[in-house]
Amino acid sequence: MEAFWRLIKDYSYTTAVYYAILSLILYMFVGFLKNLSITPKVPISVQKVLIITAHPDDECMFFSPTIQSFVNSGHFVHVLCLSNGNYYGLGKTRSLELFSSCTALGVPLRNVHLFNHSDLQDHPAHPWKTRDVEKIILPVMYYLQPHLVITFDSYGVSGHSNHISVSEALQSLSNKRILPNNMRAFQLQSTGILRKYVSILDLPLTLLTSKYVAVASPWGLLKGWWAMLNHWSQFVWFRALYIVFSRYMLMNTLEEILPQEVCVLDTEEEYQPKVQQTKENGTPKSKRRKR
Repeated sequence: MEAFWRLIKDYSYTTAVYYAILSLILYMFVGFLKNLSITPKVPISVQKVLIITAHPDDECMFFSPTIQSFVNSGHFVHVLCLSNGNYYGLGKTRSLELFSSCTALGVPLRNVHLFNHSDLQDHPAHPWKTRDVEKIILPVMYYLQPHLVITFDSYGVSGHSNHISVSEALQSLSNKRILPNNMRAFQLQSTGILRKYVSILDLPLTLLTSKYVAVASPWGLLKGWWAMLNHWSQFVWFRALYIVFSRYMLMNTLEEILPQEVCVLDTEEEYQPKVQQTKENGTPKSKRRKR
């Protein structure tokens, strides 16, 4: 029995080593040669891409591979951040850090759009109202006319309520079919805790299961780390572990947001006073006023 368990242990160790080597080889190949490629609705070689985030540092913690893939392909990347991250009273500092981080990722300052609306303040326990988010992002999308817009999915990678609110707003606009006609919307896919923190080891499974994949090159990974270091006010010890082990510093997987058929009763806008009716010979009629 002891020999059997030793054999299993040796086999598991050997398999893990081979898998790590395979992941490294794939990363060196894909990271140097592959950029994220999504066909726009209109035939065009240079695309305009809008990344919508909730707080300063989201752009580098979660979207760095995507941003760099589009920048490296010569596309125009815009970043829309919906709050200045003032949860701890550091909003002004974090605003400046956002601009520095975007510059490190290759996004021009003129393409960085930061909002600080009173109804969209950074708070992990206070979800934003869908309507408030829609009022901000919809005019921006019609003004910029991006070919692609990318934001969080329904879990928001980390489960932050503000991330989820942004996702819900974009999905809601898609459901209403009022997004710009030539635009495609995508969401950054969240993963389980194990896949989230195995870094490069998640690459083989990612390439097998995802259609739209962005992988940062080794140089791009360093740029992502440098962008994160620009958010010095947020750099606590576990952030150092995050940038080393998180797959989101190395790769992003996207999924297209498509309209969903929903039935929503908007009581504030669609409310109509009930008309009193009487039935005469089975036909409903409005009750006449007495003169």
